[in-house]
Amino acid sequence: MKKAAKNHSLVFYNVENLYDTIDDKGVKDSDFTPSGNKHWTLDRLSKKLVDLAETIDSIPGKHAILIGLTEVENRSVALQLLQTSPLSTHQYALLHEDSPDNRGIDVCVLYDQEYVNYLSHYYLRIHFPWNKDIKTRDVLFFECAINGEKLWVVINHWPSRMSESSAKKRDHVAKQVRAELDKIIEQEPKVKILLMGDFNDEPNNLSLERHLEVKRSKNIDHREFYNLAADLFEAGEGTCVHDGHWLMIDQIMINRNLLQNNNNGFAIEDNKMYIHGNERLIYHKKGHSQPNHTYSGDHYVGGISDHLPVYVKIV
Repeated sequence: MKKAAKNHSLVFYNVENLYDTIDDKGVKDSDFTPSGNKHWTLDRLSKKLVDLAETIDSIPGKHAILIGLTEVENRSVALQLLQTSPLSTHQYALLHEDSPDNRGIDVCVLYDQEYVNYLSHYYLRIHFPWNKDIKTRDVLFFECAINGEKLWVVINHWPSRMSESSAKKRDHVAKQVRAELDKIIEQEPKVKILLMGDFNDEPNNLSLERHLEVKRSKNIDHREFYNLAADLFEAGEGTCVHDGHWLMIDQIMINRNLLQNNNNGFAIEDNKMYIHGNERLIYHKKGHSQPNHTYSGDHYVGGISDHLPVYVKIV
């Protein structure tokens, strides 16, 4: 029998290039080695692991029982994180598989086995039919049970905004994820589903609103999702900074079955997502603020991540 999860949190965090220090063949990770351009050493890795563990542990409420992560190089470094205090005081298990991403960064999940019952999982491989050389991160579909109720958690890290043509890639990923969600909903119309991730698009972009069918209103049908980041986005808040502007690209979404006041049992407190942005996580200079990066280009600045974590609380 699993423990009751009330007042615990579900977290998503892009941890900014959590690499080990080894140059792996077939992966563009040579910069993240002691002799590479970023001079990535064991001491720097150890500091980052401690900073990330303490950040996750500091999220309000009781501790996080499920943590979706992106920009994790491999299983080894993810295991190092869950074995780092204070995360090591909990019974976290890890789901991770290597993706075809050129930089070797993956999505994974840590879940507390005392509260979360594992049922199944699979990774969705994304193919781009117009160019087979394009590689991106897999999407993780995790079927679990919390408080005795089944929940699908889908963890995403969509193609970056580095080029003008990147929107086409994100639209394509959105369609692929949508097709998978439709399969799940067709088989289990009453199932609860939570999406989380770094979508590299904001709540009003076509990839999310049109192709994934995620709305900024709670007035949704059984196929659609409500974007818990909508109110924060409308208020001008964000989770990372690009060209001096805050962007809301790290988001959590829920289907109608998971909306509070629309169901009995497991739900998200007040249907709200929160950004965890204490002073340790944010850098201030001359009236400008941004997440406290680990690197600025190739210059090591010793921060935690270039994204802020987001979370929801369970009721």
